[in-house]
Parts: sequence; C-alpha cells; structure tokens
Amino acid sequence: SPLAHETTRIEELIKQNLQEKQAARHLMLVCTGEMEVAMDIVQLAATKQNATVKVMVGSSFKADQTANHSFSLLKRIILCMEQGVVLVLKDLDSIYGSLFDMLNMSYMTVGDRLHCRIALGHADSLACVHEDFRCIVLADARKLADMDAAFLNRFEKHRVDISDITDGSTMQLSRDLLKRCVLASKPRSQAADA
Repeated sequence: SPLAHETTRIEELIKQNLQEKQAARHLMLVCTGEMEVAMDIVQLAATKQNATVKVMVGSSFKADQTANHSFSLLKRIILCMEQGVVLVLKDLDSIYGSLFDMLNMSYMTVGDRLHCRIALGHADSLACVHEDFRCIVLADARKLADMDAAFLNRFEKHRVDISDITDGSTMQLSRDLLKRCVLASKPRSQAADA
C-alpha cells in the first residue's frame, strides 16, 4: 500500500486526535477528491492506535430514507459508542440532528461512566460512551458551503487530498501520464499542434 511507506501529516493529525480521546473534538475530514483516500488514512491511523474502525455510509435509496432505517442506524451508532470504536460517518445528514449531544461531546457522568443523549424519534435514549469512542465525519469540500454552520462548528476539521499520501515526484509522474493520455487520445493533426 502506498500509505504504508511514510507517515503523512494528515495521518499524524488524525492519530493525535485519536490519542487525545475526550480532550479533542470529533473530526471532520473535508475531502477535495475521492473519499477513499480519507478512509485509507483513517484506517492506517486507527490501526496504529490498535483501534477498530466502523464505517456507516448513507444512501439516496427511498427505503433508506424512512424513520425505521434512521432508527436502525442510530441503534448501530449507539452500539459503536458503547464499544469504543472509531466510527466514520458519511452522507448521513438525516440523522446528524439526532446525534447533537454526541457530536458536541455533551457527555454526562453517571456513576463512573460517560453517557450522552441520542434523539430517537420522539424519545431520547441515554447512551453509554466508551472513553475510546471517536467519531469522524467525511464531508465533500464541494458541499461545505451548503452545510449548517452550527454543524460544522462541532468538529476539529482537516482537509484531505490525494496529495496527502503522495510525494511531489509521484504527483508530477501522474500529471505527465495524464498529459500523455490526453495527447494520445487526440487525432494526429491535433496532437502535433500541442
């Protein structure tokens, strides 16, 4: 894996956030390209912390827009909170409001354990929060301007780009290869002019 060769700055920032546990806000990774890059970096940083990563991705299927589906997702999130995993959320706009207290890290101590309120429809549930639990939301940089400012302010934010995992020579090689592909796809008369 190209990620295994050297530690990237963004990986180090994610690793620091995971280490700080309850002292740091949850993360939002603002992706300028493919979100898989961010996922790979999160997985690598979490693995170095011996943390388990669970990923939940929203969809636009009609069946996934129901209250029952949202309730099911929230139950899975509560389980992740109790288990202390690194939970990565993407495109789950329909349930972020239910996670207000969790995303704000508005935890209360009951006995010797942390808890927070999760809104489940018309009722609230008090969920146990493991000290190792961390939440990372992946956001598309192109949609950032349309997001609610209050939602954005809940997170420690970092930009993630393909250049975060490649060095300058690899990026130059990629640009050269793309240029050659474009030239090769043009008719000979146009390619000679370029």
